[in-house]
Amino acid sequence: MEDVVEREDQDNRWSYSGELPIDPAVMSNVYPYAVAREKSVYMNRMEPPAYSIRLSPVAENVLPWKSRDLMGAIIVYGWVANNELTQIACSSSGALDRYKAALELNGKGLDPDGRMIAWVVDSSGSPIPIDRKLNPCALLGLDEVSVKKPMDRNKNTALHVAALNGDIDMVAGLLDKRRFRIESKNIYGQTPLMFAAMAGRTNVVDLLLEREAKFNVEDKSRRSPLSISAELGHLDIVKLLIPDAASSQSEIPHFDGVLLETFKRGHQDVAIYLGELVLEFNWMMIIGVDSSKYARDFLSNGKTRLFFWIQEQHNIDGSYATENGINFMHAVAGYADVELLEKLKEGGASVSQAAEGGITQLLIACGVGNQESICWLIDNGGRNESVSTKHDPLMYAIGKRVEESVSCLIDYGFDVNRDVGGGLSSLLLASLMGEKKIAEMLLEAGAVWDFQSAQSENALRQLIRMDSPELLNGLFEQGLDREHKLMGMIRMEEVAGFYGARKLLGEMDSMTTAGLSSMLNAGKMLERAPSLAFQTEISYPSEFQEQFGDLDVEGFFAVMPSGHIGMIQLSEDTPKYLHYIIENTLMNWRFNPTGGDEMVAIKMMIPMRTSLSEEDIFSLAEVGVMPKAIFQVGQSTLLS
Repeated sequence: MEDVVEREDQDNRWSYSGELPIDPAVMSNVYPYAVAREKSVYMNRMEPPAYSIRLSPVAENVLPWKSRDLMGAIIVYGWVANNELTQIACSSSGALDRYKAALELNGKGLDPDGRMIAWVVDSSGSPIPIDRKLNPCALLGLDEVSVKKPMDRNKNTALHVAALNGDIDMVAGLLDKRRFRIESKNIYGQTPLMFAAMAGRTNVVDLLLEREAKFNVEDKSRRSPLSISAELGHLDIVKLLIPDAASSQSEIPHFDGVLLETFKRGHQDVAIYLGELVLEFNWMMIIGVDSSKYARDFLSNGKTRLFFWIQEQHNIDGSYATENGINFMHAVAGYADVELLEKLKEGGASVSQAAEGGITQLLIACGVGNQESICWLIDNGGRNESVSTKHDPLMYAIGKRVEESVSCLIDYGFDVNRDVGGGLSSLLLASLMGEKKIAEMLLEAGAVWDFQSAQSENALRQLIRMDSPELLNGLFEQGLDREHKLMGMIRMEEVAGFYGARKLLGEMDSMTTAGLSSMLNAGKMLERAPSLAFQTEISYPSEFQEQFGDLDVEGFFAVMPSGHIGMIQLSEDTPKYLHYIIENTLMNWRFNPTGGDEMVAIKMMIPMRTSLSEEDIFSLAEVGVMPKAIFQVGQSTLLS
């Protein structure tokens, strides 16, 4: 195999050095599969169509290898187009694994005019020959098969496989020789025409229709060639199968159901083509909801062509808004460009209408960093500076950690020192969230530190942790005492030493040797291990559970003699979005007083579990004792 397959690592492409098939003794056709055109949305409208390959789970039944050959073996799937093996996916034996592996064969560069093959490699790396008797249809050289009428155990014929693979010459030859009936059905009721529709083989579909293949049939799952091609986005085949309205209503079974499913799946060109064939249908009966709401949902998902088609056909008011106040401009603010925004505005959509809870179009654009939309909305009356922290555009962008949006709003002159309530200024919020670049942008734009805020000390601790001399010098210029002690106890040098802020330590007048290692030593020398007093609600937000699952977060905690946690340093591999949640919770926890006069550091393991009991949440891994409640502390509020 090494002599005939060449690997090009730079783009993960494998290519043949000779004509196909290379070695019919070890390689096999794989079927059935579907070639799906990825849905086109407004955001990628200028890009060429992308395709993906979907291998049917029943393909396992027709692989030409004995079960014992697959035990412990590796199955290699490949997509072959123009004599080149362009993508591969490997898996161990097992139907589910094979299904998942084949799903990896997709991407913008995938040539849909190809076919799927496979070979099996044993534990020594050697290919295992196929068993010709198991499935003659799986042989690469079907035209050379000596069996009179090749058929597999699922009753797929050579005509099925040739139609699926787009081999029009073989299809024509098999039909000319009357080797197979054009309406041959496998055990699932699928015909060669259905196989051709699944793979998007327009030329084969055209040939089969010329030879009078029936297109108004259904398989055992009640899927027709039309429903298959519409679902997969093959517009050219849809047009061959249903060229006019007359055929749609009189010859296609369950046409209304096909139309409904097409709208749900959202291949815009297919849906519009079918929809224009039957404009006189009951919209509420087909869709089941108000057409305005349905159109807005299309717009939210980037399917603008469908939106404007439905709007035109059903005279939908451009100023429409839901009961919650969400209008068409809300739907596109996160992805739209100027052209789309202008078109919606001309149609009557408001650029400044706030939805329930005060959500404006500008907030949506700021939340995802769509600078083109941000600029256009501000220029067209959608500035919407709110008196609420939650809905102030600048504070919202900072809270979402979107540097592009913050930069854009600063350039438009949004006040970086505007009092929006809540006890947080823009610079404090950026510092609390550990957003160094955003904090530096705000400081350069004239943001002032609120030394009177209840969050000032926590924000200063995080600012030092970011190791930015520019930020700390900016605070010195605004009046921060160079001898300031956090919480009246911890020198800034000690904070910088704990977090390893080397740039700051290099600029400070007095270098400290009481870094993390010395504090750990102090912790080990205590006469008794610290125990933990807590009465806080533990929360692991569901959105983070889905994203990160079960985690063991390791952290170092600087504990002051009073038992207060002065600083927290979580391990570097802790997800960024969990830092803020964990640290802001733990800063409200208390250890029992250490009995000394030194700040010490202890190591703790924090199991974040999707399903947990309170006694399992925290254990003092380094100290060696379980948490012990000594006195009650206030409830903590987690920010999500």
